[in-house]
Amino acid sequence: MTNEEAINELLQCYSLYSPFKAAKKTNEAISMAIKALEDKDANVSTKWIPVSERLPEKDGIYLVSGGGKVWSAQYLIAGCLRGWSNDARNPVVGAWMPLPESYKIGGKE
Repeated sequence: MTNEEAINELLQCYSLYSPFKAAKKTNEAISMAIKALEDKDANVSTKWIPVSERLPEKDGIYLVSGGGKVWSAQYLIAGCLRGWSNDARNPVVGAWMPLPESYKIGGKE
């Protein structure tokens, strides 16, 4: 099931429970689940992308993994040259993902 299918299914459940006051907690839970699924779709990828599959399309700082470690690294594109700014303490990058958005308290950073 995709996130979109799950959202549609939850919306149907919400419409069934919404007329009943006793179902307030169920409605709240369904609303939270829908929001979480929508946010997940709108958010950046949450899965590791192996460098053997593809590399980032633009310069930036990414979350990277390799040799059992996770750290942030900058990916640079300069003409035909592309690569990770890696220091000697970290192993070769095996996979990457975009950084998540920063946490916001009450909608403010």
